[in-house]
Amino acid sequence: MKVRVGQGSPEHALTLAYLPLGVFVGIALSSLFSFAFRLGFAPPVISLGLLAALIIAVGVASRQFRASAAAGTRLTLGHMGIVCLLGGVAAAPPAEFPPLMLWSLAALAGTAATVLMMEAWLTEKIAAAGPFSRMLGQQAHGLLVLSAVMLLWRSGRIDAWVIVVGAVHYILLILSLVLPALRRKSTAVWRPHARFALGVVLAVALAPIVPPVLVTTLAVVALGLALAGSASDISVTRT
Repeated sequence: MKVRVGQGSPEHALTLAYLPLGVFVGIALSSLFSFAFRLGFAPPVISLGLLAALIIAVGVASRQFRASAAAGTRLTLGHMGIVCLLGGVAAAPPAEFPPLMLWSLAALAGTAATVLMMEAWLTEKIAAAGPFSRMLGQQAHGLLVLSAVMLLWRSGRIDAWVIVVGAVHYILLILSLVLPALRRKSTAVWRPHARFALGVVLAVALAPIVPPVLVTTLAVVALGLALAGSASDISVTRT
């Protein structure tokens, strides 16, 4: 059966019942990356823990526990695996980051940002979105940004202040636990594009060919995008 844009149904969604496949995808990706660069067992184990924590936290927060609840599309399995791979490497980084590894991390970060945007757009178009899938996308993006800035810092390409870029999302998340009104997200047309741009900017900054001065400039741009996005979300509470 053909699905026309805007004419889909929840039947086309990936459900929570398929999320265990995401665990296998995550394990495979992180294990292959760790084997290729001889990173040991720590990154894959941490990646698996991040993946489990992401699914459980989003399930609890969205109150979506039924196996039939919409979890997005098949792209969800891909972006979760890549984002958690980056998180695992950021949490257990190697002593040195050879150029090939930085190129690989930059490519993975850019791919994750692209897949996240495509998945968010597609789920809405085919009516495959739900509370779980929307929140999962938001939290996966937050983890992507935090992982990318941690990698920038741990690789020595920029000072530790860049962590502020990744902390913006989590500061707003913590505040939303106290102020429920902050849980509403901005519907501004530019918001998804700014989220995508933030991921791409950080991915570019990871590329070893980018000079330190430009890395700092890109980090400042990323901070501006993160703050602008959060300000847009906060402004929704005033309406």
